[in-house]
Amino acid sequence: MLIEPRCFDDERGFFLESFQAERYQEAGISDTFVQHNHSRSAAGVLRGLHYQVQRPQAQIVTIMRGRIFDVAVDLRPASPTFGKYVGVELSDKGPRQLYMAPGFAHGFCVLSEWADIHYAVSRCYDHSDEGGVVWNDPDIKIVWPITNPRLSPRDAAFPKLCDLGLDCLPHDPAVELRASPNAIPTPQKPVNIWEGVYATFTEAAGDKTVFEGEVWLDKVVKRAQATLAATQGYATIAPAAATTDYALPFVAALLARRGRTLRILDFGGGMATSFLPLTAMLPADHPIEYVVVENPTVCKAGENFFKGQTRIRFQEDVPGPEESYDIIHCGSSLHYVDDWKGMLDRLLSIKPEYILFADLPAADNQTFVTTQMFHGQRIPVRFWNLEEFVSAVEEFGYELLFKARYKDHHLDLGEELPTQHFDPVHRLGYVSQLIFQRVINNDREQSH
Repeated sequence: MLIEPRCFDDERGFFLESFQAERYQEAGISDTFVQHNHSRSAAGVLRGLHYQVQRPQAQIVTIMRGRIFDVAVDLRPASPTFGKYVGVELSDKGPRQLYMAPGFAHGFCVLSEWADIHYAVSRCYDHSDEGGVVWNDPDIKIVWPITNPRLSPRDAAFPKLCDLGLDCLPHDPAVELRASPNAIPTPQKPVNIWEGVYATFTEAAGDKTVFEGEVWLDKVVKRAQATLAATQGYATIAPAAATTDYALPFVAALLARRGRTLRILDFGGGMATSFLPLTAMLPADHPIEYVVVENPTVCKAGENFFKGQTRIRFQEDVPGPEESYDIIHCGSSLHYVDDWKGMLDRLLSIKPEYILFADLPAADNQTFVTTQMFHGQRIPVRFWNLEEFVSAVEEFGYELLFKARYKDHHLDLGEELPTQHFDPVHRLGYVSQLIFQRVINNDREQSH
């Protein structure tokens, strides 16, 4: 989509609003932009064609200085214009912007001595998720206005579109469903991956050398390289170690094998949204006692909602050490507690075998308190340094068994929470999921 913001200019210069959420949403651009990039390139430089594979980005490109030829290539496999491109000239002489929905590859070449380009993106940059198509792909047939462009070695080595499999193209159904209605529409006919219905492998026949072929080998090598890259770096939890669901059902399933009543305390469990999937995953006749600790308003709503259910109850306070539980689950809750160490002491005095933390804002940042904006209101919330948090739990006689990044599939916040406006030491790179197991006869337990 080509955007022409209203520009107010006179002999002093000009003023324009390069983004205004309500007006852009009226034009069909409903994306939330979480990162802003600024690049400077010299004459003859060509960058592209770039995209992200599993976390495709919407983009708004604005030229701040100079003149460029800007290109967007549709790489959405199900689109009727798949493999087609749009190319427009953008310059600082006219206030025009180019909007690209998620699933497009982006590239540009510089037509002036220098060019400064600003682009807002809807998801944070992820090196391990990069994809690219070579700039002079013979099937796309982009008519570039320059010859012999200045390319980076990486851009020059990108593959042709015809050499990319479906798993190497942008694919994120959640984003595609929210794509702007003014972007190229998604077709009704889906892509067929599987074809035919057969009784045996012999009847299906097929190509028996696929897994020994060049294309397959190239795919698995690239996937291994990407996974290796995602396990390296200085992060306490590597990007490769990521989960999209709470670990509670898996730990509960292991304990359920013991054949006795499974007792779970869900601290800050809301309307017990973890209880229903848990009971659906475990054997229907397995005995469970599920207790949700919540505020009085939520407790009342929960009691009404689960009226008649005998395996779940709501209460307003943490039980005392005289009660026993197999698992304590803290899903997106402890960071809202001011005296969190005091709350840990109360919870772990119950001596559960396991304590689980999910959607925990603890990473490689410094520990600090901020406020979370919620429908015009502000909620105090704590972000931890992950190593400090783990040490605090271990002091209570628990051992860390499992750590992973937690990706909430209900939200579209990208790999990172939107904390780019904080200074670097306070930026939350990810949220965590942790599983601790109680260590029997530890020094702290003996001291109690």
